Parts: sequence; structure tokens; C-alpha cells
Amino acid sequence: MSKQAKATKVLKILSWVGFGLLSSLIVAESCVPTDASGKQSFSFSKIMADIINAITPTKKAVTLEPTGITSTATSRNATIDGKVVSLFEPEEAIVGTTKLYSYTLTYPETTADIYDSSVKFEFLSTPGKDSYTHTFSTGKTGGALRIIPLLEGEYRFRLLDAVGHESIQSFTAKKRIAPKQIKGGVDAFSLRAGEYGYYPFELTFGDMTVEGEEVSHYLARYWDASLTKFTSSNPAVFTVEDGGLLHGVSSGSADLLYEGKTLAHIDVAGDYLSKVASIELTASKETLSPLDYDYEGYGAQIDVSYFDAEHHLLDVQEPLVYSSEDELIAKVDEHGFVSGYRKNGSTRVKVSLAGHPEIYAYQSFQSVPAQATSVEIKALSGGKTLPLTGASLKAGDSISFSATFSPINTADKRLHVDIGTQKNIQVINNDTNTPSLSFLDGGDFTFTVSSLTLGEQGAVTYSCNVAARQAIEDKDMTQFHQFIRKAAGHFMLFLVTGLFGTLAFILTFFPNKMWGMFASSGLALLSGVALAGISEAIQAIPALRRGATFEDVLIDSSGYLFAVLLILGIYALVRFLVNRKNKNRKQE
Repeated sequence: MSKQAKATKVLKILSWVGFGLLSSLIVAESCVPTDASGKQSFSFSKIMADIINAITPTKKAVTLEPTGITSTATSRNATIDGKVVSLFEPEEAIVGTTKLYSYTLTYPETTADIYDSSVKFEFLSTPGKDSYTHTFSTGKTGGALRIIPLLEGEYRFRLLDAVGHESIQSFTAKKRIAPKQIKGGVDAFSLRAGEYGYYPFELTFGDMTVEGEEVSHYLARYWDASLTKFTSSNPAVFTVEDGGLLHGVSSGSADLLYEGKTLAHIDVAGDYLSKVASIELTASKETLSPLDYDYEGYGAQIDVSYFDAEHHLLDVQEPLVYSSEDELIAKVDEHGFVSGYRKNGSTRVKVSLAGHPEIYAYQSFQSVPAQATSVEIKALSGGKTLPLTGASLKAGDSISFSATFSPINTADKRLHVDIGTQKNIQVINNDTNTPSLSFLDGGDFTFTVSSLTLGEQGAVTYSCNVAARQAIEDKDMTQFHQFIRKAAGHFMLFLVTGLFGTLAFILTFFPNKMWGMFASSGLALLSGVALAGISEAIQAIPALRRGATFEDVLIDSSGYLFAVLLILGIYALVRFLVNRKNKNRKQE
């Protein structure tokens, strides 16, 4: 036997052995239950990931800039009989109330580690100086803007994203509204001569009905009592002021009218006598701050002292009526508690006897922005609070900041993040209530967070270590494992099996036929498809809890087909080179 024949025989044996072993491995692996199989394949994927990370340089985090910004006005809504109704049009607002806008940033249809969500807000036109207050909260892909108009007129503003795209909005601020309809709450109402009392009624604002039995939060903000005119059928018995405040004058009966229609029958009895000749006021404090009204307990209490005609202090309690000259500066409730509301400035609160409005006194108040006295700053990343030192992060991670101020109604709650000259660290929405920063690459970083108003007082300095981005990270392992399982566990395994199988079939069947190469390759391919089908059929057995898919059969068969084509290509190349060499020899 020639050396070539011996080599061919050895190659044939090795090919069949390799084909048999790999085929047995495929069948055996198909019989492994899903838990064991998953652990084995995931461990292999982790080893592959570690190898790739070891030979691949680290990469920076990807930052996406927005492609546009849009904003919409959120209407004032109320739920009536289970249905949500809109109170005001989006292009309208009421002086002293909050106008809410939401905005959304759009980004390219790709994923990134960091989304540049920096947004600036600026007014283009307002009715005048100090005509609004606002708060602005930002997020990853959107946020909210709250504007409180303090004057009537047109307001126009814009939001700018990090690239310069803008969204322009406008609205008209109007005075408080008048109800569409008034309905009496009771048919008869009694009070004494000299007394004041509110008649209960229901107000209808379009589709919304608000109870008028008490001075509610809604009425205080939206209802302009001066636009609601009541009259008395007999002013000698009682008179009525704006908003349904009745004043008993003398005993008798009369009707309460609204737009000429009777709402109720009013009975006035008895006589209200008072020995009080004058009153004096004192307040627990005379300096208020805007937003006191939004936080319970912030404000000032008015105390009243009663005196007779000779200025002797009286130990009496009389019904009182409180009113503020400018409710945008200070609000007062029926108990004499005064709160700063929306704007700065000075105003007075009038206190008068309910039975004798000619006896009254004024208390002056000034409203100035509340200054922060202390701040507690918190840094969050991934829902966890970061320590001042020793935090371990990864490139692409973001940190958001929040602060708790004392007093709670501090006017300026903006935070400033100072990163110095450090590179690979990016601050987003700095000098706002909710700034954040992101790390573009690995390294050791230090940054300081402080209140714009407090400066170094209350400033907090953080230091942390940031790991560089790897080619394949933990968050990528699920996708990478799926790829390895399909590429190595299916395609590559069947490709190698196909190389051995194709050689074994070519060297065994039809070796001396002109068409033998192609016929034996076809048989080899059929064996590969059959092996793929058997493998998936075994995995369909319920006890293994794995499941078979036609997709895996196609991946396995394509790997085997690639091996067949590779052998045929090598064979064709060798035949071409041999024929060209023989042709050259003959020509010589």
C-alpha cells in the first residue's frame, strides 16, 4: 500500500471518529435537563466574555443629545361623577394659580448610557416686572414647569434643550372667574340682627359644581366673589355683600335674590348688642414668605384685644371678619391665621366685628423670600444613597441630587455641582433643583454639591471610584450568552461536526466517481440535517424542560451546510491548482 493510500485511510478513520464523537456529544447535550444545560452554557459564555474583555480596550460611555423638545399645557381638571372634565382652556390661566406644563425630549432611535437632558427655561414676554414665580423640575427624558402668573396679561416663554431646539408656549392670565350658575343650598336661613353669616349655596363653573357651604380651597383660588352679585328684597331687614355674606340689620323677614330670582327666605330675629368700642391687633410675626400657604403651620396668627369706650380691656369674644387687601401677598383664614401666598410685597389684613363692621383695625405684613438656614443634600445612583467616600460605580452611571432645606419653604432651592477641571465627568441641569452628573470613563473622581444661596455652608464633597466600561459587562451578559449559545452551541458545533462528517462521507462513498464528491457531500448534508432534527426532538421531551425550536434546527443545519460548502470550496481550489500545474508542465 502506497504512502498516499495509507494517509487517506488514516484521515478517513480520524474523520469518522471525530464525526462520531461530536455527534454523540450533541445528542448527549440534548439529553441534559435545562438547569444543568443553562449553567454549563452560561459558564462558558462568562469565560468567553472574560477573554474578550481581557484583550479588548475599555470604552467610554455613549452620550446621546436630543433631536427635539416638545411641551404641552396640562389643563386644570376635576373629577365629576367619575368623569374627568377640563376647567380652563390650555391657553388660559388664572392669576395666582399654578399653570402646569410638561415637556418631553426626543432622542435618536439608539441606546446610550447617558442622555443629555439639559433644559433651559426663559420668558420671552410678560406683563411686567415681578409678574410670575415658577418652579422647574427636570428628568431623563422630560420634566415639568409650573408657572404662577401674578398679573393679568400675556405670557410667552420657551424651553431650550442641550442642542438648541426650542419649544415656545404662551398663555393669557385672567382674573378669577364668575360662576355660570348659583343654586341655593337651603330654602330658609336664620340669623340675628347685627350678625354676619354665609348663606350656603352651590356654584356651577361650566361642568363643575363646587359646594359653597364653606370657604374651600377651590373657591379661595378660582372664585371672584365680586363677580357674584346678591341683593336683598328688604335691606332694612338684612343686607348682603359679595360672595353671599349676609348682615342682619333688624328683626323681620326678607328674600335673598340673585339676578332677580329668589334663592331663599331669610329670617332675622333678636338684636345683637356689643359693649366693644374698639379693638387692637397683635401678630405672632409680621414678616411672611411666599409659599407659607402651601405648608401647614407656616405663617402668623392675629390676636384681637377688645376695649370699651374708656379703653378698658374686655374679657369677651366677638365674631370677627378677616380680609386681606392683597391675597397674592397674604391670605387669611376665618381664624385669623395669615400665610404668605405667591408674591413678595406689603399688605394689610383688616379685622372687623361681624356685628359692627364700623369697628375695625388693620395689621400690616411684609412678605419676603424665605432664606435657607441649612440644607441636607442626598446623592442617589441606581436607587441607592451614595456614601461620601468609597462608592464604586461604573462608567455610564449617573448620580442625581436632591436636597431638604430648612425652612421647608425656602425660596431658592437650586443646587450647584462643582467638578473643577476633571475630565470624563458631565454635569446635567446644573444650578437647578435637581441636577445630575454622569461618568464618561473610569477613574477616581471628586465633586462638591452646594446650595446656590448657602454656598460653602452645607456643601458636601463626594469622592468615588469609577470602573471603566468593558466590551461585555454584566448588563450585557444575557444578550451575549444568547449569542454564544446560538453561535458556539449551535452554529460552530455543527460546523466542526460538518467538517469531520463531510470528509468522512467523501472519503468513504463514491471515491472513484466523477460525481462522487458532490453525491457524498449531499449525503453528509442530509446526515447533518437529521442530526439537528434528532437533537431538537430530544429537547422536546417534557421531562427535560427545555423545549425545541425550528429556529435552532435552521441554525444547526446552516452551520453544517457551511462546513460542506467549505470542503467543496477547498476541493475545487485544489483541483484548480493541480490542473493548472499539470497544464504548465505539458506546455514546457
